[in-house]
Amino acid sequence: MKSDCKVQHSGVDTMRLKVVFILLLYFMTEPDGTQCNITEQEFTKDSRVSWNGMSADELETYFPNGNLTFRFKMWKCSGEINNVGYCTAKTHIGVEKKSSILSIRNFSTLEEGNELMYRINSTLNDKSIVTLKLSVTGEDETVQVRFISSDSEVDSRYYSIKLSVLDSNGEAVTCGEVIALFDYFVKESECSLTLTKKDIMRKKSQYLRDDVLSLLYECNFSNGLVYGEIENTNYGWIPPQTANACLPVLKLVENTAIKIQVLLPWY
Repeated sequence: MKSDCKVQHSGVDTMRLKVVFILLLYFMTEPDGTQCNITEQEFTKDSRVSWNGMSADELETYFPNGNLTFRFKMWKCSGEINNVGYCTAKTHIGVEKKSSILSIRNFSTLEEGNELMYRINSTLNDKSIVTLKLSVTGEDETVQVRFISSDSEVDSRYYSIKLSVLDSNGEAVTCGEVIALFDYFVKESECSLTLTKKDIMRKKSQYLRDDVLSLLYECNFSNGLVYGEIENTNYGWIPPQTANACLPVLKLVENTAIKIQVLLPWY
């Protein structure tokens, strides 16, 4: 997962800062800070700093109950420091959730070289945001699913897509998941289902009805900034309990918004 932060300042054209991103992992009630990255570079006005802090496999650890907590610190590396203080800011990012069942007809005839295409549309404006392409590859007939961004209106979107096969009782058998950030440079991601075509054909009475495979997708994706604001600034003496506060910053796919709060102490 890649995180991105925009640095704004006034006055001089460039400023050298050291930036530390700290993810806070919650074990029971006590948070444990895990330092992700330290970077030192010059920032021009309205420039950005990013970090690649986690892989998809680590999300269960870093997102207990769908919450991400992190602290963001910056040190000025040169020149005089006139004030010492901290700032809290909040950003709300809209999240859309969509799920549907894809009916893959004549599944037994699907062969390598053939590709089925489906589109996932936004519920807000019915525009296509992701194209899903399904194919069979290899001797073991692995079912491969590619996700291709078809959205040109937003610079970047985070996606979480879960795939499940419905059995004869209507129960969902989870068999694939992808978490990705699509932007100007990354337009595609893919995953292989844990059930191969051979697995499904061996249990066709369980997974196929009239040669139709029912594939459930559950898609969560960001749909842009709702608003952002600075909540509080403080200079001078800062109470330790305030400066060291662990702020819950990211609420994922709960209702319709992600809540982000950023703590910026300057030393």
